[in-house]
Amino acid sequence: MNHTPGHWKHGEGVCNHKVYSVAQPEKDEIVRCYGDTPEEAEANARLIAAAPELLEALNRIADMVFDDPSQPLGHIRAIIRVAIAKAGG
Repeated sequence: MNHTPGHWKHGEGVCNHKVYSVAQPEKDEIVRCYGDTPEEAEANARLIAAAPELLEALNRIADMVFDDPSQPLGHIRAIIRVAIAKAGG
């Protein structure tokens, strides 16, 4: 089974400031994210919204490491940093 294709975005949900939704741009909601605070709810949504890009980054890194062990670490680090920034805000 495949997941809903990315890119996903996060935004404030319809209920209140403690609910954020994750959806494809211009598409239906995929999931609602809750938290004890608005900041926590948004952080949860941001992490979930980044999931497709995190998976893509890990697949790219795995291909580099396993297919070409001589790949420079700087390039691999750059991919990792972009994925972490997307997930962490």
